[in-house]
Amino acid sequence: MMIRSFLPVGQGACYMERFRDVDNDDHNITVLYDCGSSTSVDHLKKCLRDNLSDGSTIHAVFISHFDEDHINGLPFILENYDVKHLFIPLITEDELNVIRLGCFCGGIFPSNNEFFRDFFSEYPYFRRAIDEETDVRFIDVYRNENENYEELPRWDLWNRLIHSGDDISDLVFPSKYYGVTDDWLYVPFNFQQEKRYGELINELKKIYGIRITVKDALSIIKTNPSEIDRIKCAYKKVSGSLNVNSMVLFSGTTDQNIRQEEYNVYSPLKKKCCIERCCRCYRAKAGCLYMGDYDAHGEHKWNDLRNAFSYYWELIGCIQIPHHGSKHNYNKELTCYRWRYYVISAGVKNKYRHPHSCVIKDMLFKGAQPRVVTEEKESELILLVQ
Repeated sequence: MMIRSFLPVGQGACYMERFRDVDNDDHNITVLYDCGSSTSVDHLKKCLRDNLSDGSTIHAVFISHFDEDHINGLPFILENYDVKHLFIPLITEDELNVIRLGCFCGGIFPSNNEFFRDFFSEYPYFRRAIDEETDVRFIDVYRNENENYEELPRWDLWNRLIHSGDDISDLVFPSKYYGVTDDWLYVPFNFQQEKRYGELINELKKIYGIRITVKDALSIIKTNPSEIDRIKCAYKKVSGSLNVNSMVLFSGTTDQNIRQEEYNVYSPLKKKCCIERCCRCYRAKAGCLYMGDYDAHGEHKWNDLRNAFSYYWELIGCIQIPHHGSKHNYNKELTCYRWRYYVISAGVKNKYRHPHSCVIKDMLFKGAQPRVVTEEKESELILLVQ
């Protein structure tokens, strides 16, 4: 038995899977995908404490990418829980420099946030940011055979490197003899997103009259802090997100007899707490595709996604719609299957107006029923997998 919960954290993402060993409660397994909220970090903390007591073991935390609303709860989790494994996307030095610049410019995290300053300044070693008892692993970039990659993983990370498409359930579950599951799969793919480096470089060139790199901009800030306002201006003129990666995760099983169905602890009709089966629920296949902010828009990106997960696609009964239901990351092919659960995480009054109405309408026209999970407790989606 497993309970899959889409926690009501608002504009952000925090999804929990809790496996129960019916023979031994000490052998329960907890897995998280993302842990952030731009609505309120305190609200995220409350959601976690509603589900896990302080000091509990979290066997795996998967981070899709490094935007604030997907990762800003990580310091709280590492401080209050026993995290066994942390899985994060492998990024290049250039991509890391963009994130570091975002920290200085307030585009990702404020530069006075000590944890994330250490986190990104010490990536990939994390001497101060992450306890040595937490095993940190990096998901390598998915390498399409038709594309060239200039930078290969550094040799000193090879012993902590996981290739996109590898099943890593043997790392997530302490040992198979626990009896929680013998055939559950965790399969991540780290996709490089469309880069907007050129746009950023052009904005910096307008200021300094020469073509400079992001690394040069970081050096300027460190040696001459008075320049930060000018560089901030260039950074904020870039259209769209400078997000560089998104790790998509398949969680599921090849056992077709295992299914998932929705359970609501709040009745939408009676408006009071109860334990009853929602009248709209159905038994879908047990697999779930967690997509973070993956950009599925366009034929090329859609083909990359489908090719990567081709073996698992018919096992998916639940999909987290990427980027809070943004029309820029949505692909109509995502919701062609009616008998799946489609989940969107979005704050009630978020400034981006997510989810976009055209996404919701497209889903409804196909007979799919989107579940929008907000910061309101009643919106939490709980799926029982057995």
